[in-house]
Amino acid sequence: MNRSIYLISVISVVFLITSLSRAEDIGGQSYFKGVEYAAEGRFEEAKREYQKALSDEAYYAASKLELHAVEDAISGKVKKEAVLLAFKGKEYAIKRKWEEAEAEYTEAIKKSPNCAYAFISRGVAYLDNKLYDDALSDFSEALDADPRYTETYYYRGMSYLYKSQFNKAISEITKAIEADNKAAPLYFRRGEVY
Repeated sequence: MNRSIYLISVISVVFLITSLSRAEDIGGQSYFKGVEYAAEGRFEEAKREYQKALSDEAYYAASKLELHAVEDAISGKVKKEAVLLAFKGKEYAIKRKWEEAEAEYTEAIKKSPNCAYAFISRGVAYLDNKLYDDALSDFSEALDADPRYTETYYYRGMSYLYKSQFNKAISEITKAIEADNKAAPLYFRRGEVY
């Protein structure tokens, strides 16, 4: 069982490194530029960058998630200050500075408890630090705050996978696929769990 989790972790790291090493491509450049703009509160510019990044399969899911958050700030659905804090947390997360990232996400949640993006982002930080129950809690809070953030199902699935609850993992990843059948990596992940 531990060997399975180890192999999936190795595959995930290889996938992440491969994705990050492609940062010279348009999708990567646009994605990281979007994070930078959003962390500066330049949401319209960030939106344009994420829209460009959506065309790159390696950045599709992340760009879609970040685009939701930026659109929430622009529309006023979520306080801009909260989204700004969440993206500052994202900058820390990219550098793998998890404590700083978690602090920014927590502050964003305090400012705007309906900021699903902050819950998802903090949940991902928990997931990376093997705090699976905390991650699941945040992912559930994100869906309660805004069910449009269907990417959350994928992250809940990964949490269950790491807890060796494979049927629940498959169920959650399947929900993510049903919500967005264009995200090819979701099919790959579900296949890994099987």
